[in-house]
Amino acid sequence: MAKRRGRRQLWLLLAVFVYALLVGSGIAPNPLPAVWGWLTQERPLAPDLTWQDRLGSRPAAAAAAGDALAVDAGTSTQLRRRSSGVVIAPGSEEEELPASWVVVAGGPDDALVIISPRDGEGYEVRDPGTGAVLHTEERAVAVWGYRDAWLDLQCGDGRACQLRYHRLGQAGVGQPVWTTDLPGERSGMLGAHPELAGPRGAAPNRIHSRVSGPEPVPPLLGLTTTRRGADLVVVVRTSDGKILQELEQARGERIMVVGDRVVRSTMQRHGGVCVSSVTGYEAISGAPVWGPQPYHLWTTDDVGCEQREPPLSDGTAMAAVRPDGLPIVVDGYDGRVLWTGELDERVEDLSPELAVIRAADRTTRYAVRLGGDGEREWERTADPDAGVALAGCGVVVADRNPDRVYVWDPATGDTRLTRATSARVLACAPDGVVIADGRSIGFAPFDGAPAPPGQIPEPK
Repeated sequence: MAKRRGRRQLWLLLAVFVYALLVGSGIAPNPLPAVWGWLTQERPLAPDLTWQDRLGSRPAAAAAAGDALAVDAGTSTQLRRRSSGVVIAPGSEEEELPASWVVVAGGPDDALVIISPRDGEGYEVRDPGTGAVLHTEERAVAVWGYRDAWLDLQCGDGRACQLRYHRLGQAGVGQPVWTTDLPGERSGMLGAHPELAGPRGAAPNRIHSRVSGPEPVPPLLGLTTTRRGADLVVVVRTSDGKILQELEQARGERIMVVGDRVVRSTMQRHGGVCVSSVTGYEAISGAPVWGPQPYHLWTTDDVGCEQREPPLSDGTAMAAVRPDGLPIVVDGYDGRVLWTGELDERVEDLSPELAVIRAADRTTRYAVRLGGDGEREWERTADPDAGVALAGCGVVVADRNPDRVYVWDPATGDTRLTRATSARVLACAPDGVVIADGRSIGFAPFDGAPAPPGQIPEPK
C-alpha cells in the first residue's frame, strides 16, 4: 500500500511538472492570475452601501467633517465626499496626503481637518470641502480637536511647553485666542489627542473610540507634566487659559479633571484589602466639595492595588463601583449617585443624561435616564461580547453571532440601521456610519435612505 501511495505522489508531481512546462511554453493557460484576482477582489462590506472603495493601506480611523470625510490610513490621509466616496484631491496633490496623524475639529458647518506631515512636527489646517491649506504650523507636537476649537502644544528642546487655544469661526485661522506656559516638562502628549488627566470614553470591540467625532471643549483640562521627578497635573481653564492649580500626584493616587471639578482617587492596601477613597474638589480654591466616598473609580490589576484604567465618563457623569460590588454612576460635580445597578451589571457607555447598561444576564442591553427613577427606557438584545457605544447618531452596536452592525435610537431603542457585516465602525454621521474591513471602506446609510446605484464595486 505504501508503494502504491508513493507511485500516486510521483505521478502527481510529474503531472504538475508537465503542466508547468506547458504554461511556460504558452500552450496551457496560467491559473495564477485568476487565483490571485479571486484572493484580492473587492467584496461588499455589507448590503445596501452608498459607496465602497479600497485603499492602499488599512484605514485606522475616520471622522465626518461636514459632507467630507477624513480617513486616517496610518501613513497617509484621504479626504472624501461622504455622500459619494469621491476623493477630494486639492490642486495637483496626490489623492493620499502623507501624514502621521489626522484630527478633525468643528461641527457640520465649520469643520476643519488638521493633518501632521509624516515623520515631522507641526501640522496643516485644511478645508475639508476642497482640501486647500488654510494654515501651517511648524512647531506643534500635539493637537486636540473639539467641536468649537482646537488646542495645540508647542515644546522647546528642553521639553518646556506652551498650550494654545484656537477658536473655530474666528477671523484668521491659526491665530490663538490665548497661550499658556505649562509648568514642568512634557510627559507624553504627542500626536493626535494624547491622553489627558481625565476620564475615558468607551473603547468597544469593532467600534472606534472616537466614533462620535469632536465633543464640546470641556471647561477645564488636566495636562500631565513632570517636575523634579514628580508627576504633575496642571489644571487649565479653557475659557482664558488660566492655570488654576498645579497638583502633585502622590503614590497610590490618581487625579482627574471631570467637568469643572478635580477628583482625587486614592487606593491603598490595609490588612490585605485595597481600600479606595474618592473626593471631589473645587477647581479654583481646592476646597473639598464632596466625599470622601469609598467608591472604586479606576480598575486595578489582579495582584496589587495600583489604579490602572480611568473610569468611563462623559461630562460630569462617572461610572464607578461601590464597595459591595454594585455599579453606580456618580455626578462628579456634587457627588450625587445618579443611578445604582445590580450585581454583575455593567455600564457600557454613558452621556450626561443617559446610560446604556448590560444586564446581569449579559445579553440584555437597556437605557436609563441618569438622575431619574431608574426605570428602563427601553431594552434590546445583543451578544454578551458585542461592542456598544453611545454616539451622536445613536447607540452604535457591533453585534456577534451573527455579525451585524446596528444603530439604535437612544430615546426609544428603535432601529435606525441594521447591516449584516463583520466590519468595524469608524465614524458616525447624521445620516449613517462609516465602516471598514481590511483595506476596504464604505458608508452605510440609515435604513430607508436609498443607496445611489453604481457606487458599490461588484466583485470581479
